[in-house]
Amino acid sequence: MNIVNKKLRLSDFKAYISSFNFSPLNPTKIVLHHTWRPTVDQWKGQRSINGLKSFYEGKGWSAGPHLFIGPDGVWLFTPMNQTGIHASEGNYK
Repeated sequence: MNIVNKKLRLSDFKAYISSFNFSPLNPTKIVLHHTWRPTVDQWKGQRSINGLKSFYEGKGWSAGPHLFIGPDGVWLFTPMNQTGIHASEGNYK
């Protein structure tokens, strides 16, 4: 599984997406979902991202969510111009 694996502050994320080439998956909506683990208290930044990557790989998935919003910033996960496999019809629009 290829992940971006980069943490951004909100201001940096806004700048990142303002110039991001979403093609061919130009978004028409946002799908917001959450995970029950790790909790905010359990969040360990990079260690948590590595664990989430392993979790999705263990499911046999080639991708996962595009972003994780953690207490320490916005984590880029599956590239936003690639199809995710976690949100049904929300993955391709």
